[in-house]
Amino acid sequence: MPSSERLPRGNRGAELALGIVLLARATAAISLVSWLTVRVPGWRDVFQGIAMYALIDGGFALLTAALFGAARYRGGPVELVVTTVVDAIVRISLGSALFTLPAIAEVPMTVVPLIGVVGATAALLGAIGIFSWAVAHRRRQREHSVAYEAFFDPIPVIALVSIVIGARLAIDPPASAAQLRPLVAAGGIGVAIGFALAALGSLMEGLRPRASSYPPQQPLPH
Repeated sequence: MPSSERLPRGNRGAELALGIVLLARATAAISLVSWLTVRVPGWRDVFQGIAMYALIDGGFALLTAALFGAARYRGGPVELVVTTVVDAIVRISLGSALFTLPAIAEVPMTVVPLIGVVGATAALLGAIGIFSWAVAHRRRQREHSVAYEAFFDPIPVIALVSIVIGARLAIDPPASAAQLRPLVAAGGIGVAIGFALAALGSLMEGLRPRASSYPPQQPLPH
């Protein structure tokens, strides 16, 4: 049967910090979408913007994994933490490669395979994310865990976005900035919505009053 126990008081700070970091990730995604929509950058500039976003969000992803590990309750899903770390490494590596070797984005022989690899990796991580969510959802049926309920609820949204956009990049890589911009923007909107929902849930959980971890005191005998 599910337990009604709440998070220990010591994890409140981790929950609040996790919510702030997730909100920052949503803001970063929306900023990328807004930049693509308002500035309408060309091919090379789109990749530079993606590189900047990948580096920023990759750093936030590492913080997400660390804070989620700190906030998890009764051995939360380790798979999600590992997937988040791998995703962060992929993002940081992609951003670093595009910044240090900008010519990659201008050579068809390198950019097309790169987009394909990024798409396949995103789709794979999305599939792993859905699997981890399914495992945790089944675990929640046996044991209540408000710490990762807040984070897991939007996981299917983010994972499905990764799978759809990743598969599109891998199967049919865009050949122009006009094709690339709406694809990246669509993915950014989906990811931003998922992170915003996750941030809201985590912040609400962090601000929720906790039940005391101390047993009630018994009255002294007269």
